[in-house]
Amino acid sequence: MDEIPEGWNKDLYDKLSFDFLIECAENNRINEWNALYQMYLKSEWNRLHPEMAWDPKNVLELVRQSQSKIPDFIRPNFIGENVIEAISLGVYFDKAHLEGAVFSEVGLKETHLEKAQFWGAHLQGANFNYAHLEGANLRGVHLKGAQFTYAIVDGETMLTGNTENPIDDKTDFTGTALSGTRIDPNLRKNWSGISEKYNGESGITNQNSLRGNF
Repeated sequence: MDEIPEGWNKDLYDKLSFDFLIECAENNRINEWNALYQMYLKSEWNRLHPEMAWDPKNVLELVRQSQSKIPDFIRPNFIGENVIEAISLGVYFDKAHLEGAVFSEVGLKETHLEKAQFWGAHLQGANFNYAHLEGANLRGVHLKGAQFTYAIVDGETMLTGNTENPIDDKTDFTGTALSGTRIDPNLRKNWSGISEKYNGESGITNQNSLRGNF
């Protein structure tokens, strides 16, 4: 970043490193991570909306990508990070706050992310295969190319795509029981169309046999 935006808490941003996330998760200190992350969300709200008091309920408004000239939320960036080593040691990221963060191309295979908060996160190309997403909040997320093969979800899992960056034919929910999640009807419709087209081109007649189960 060439120029530091006025009022941006860079010191707080720098503390929210991927190494610190791993450290907190590995040592059962995810509450410490969450407290710091929520402080950062509040500082960004105060920078972008100084006329309005911060309310955690406004987090999706904060992290939603702006199409206007209004400055955007500066996102913690974890592009290309891989947590395979941490996962092999049994590290859990359940209940972690990760609203608005960038996880493009991140390997999160088999990761425990129960009740994690991904509101507005950039998940393009991320690998969530076999991940535990029970109760996770994936509201307003960016899903192009994301892999969710055989991910474990439940009736508390919330899934709504970002309207400006919808899923595509590389997004994969093969073997994931999306019918049991709280999924946005528009995302369901969009995904069903993509799945049907993909299966048709692949010579597959059962829509649920590939790319996602409803």
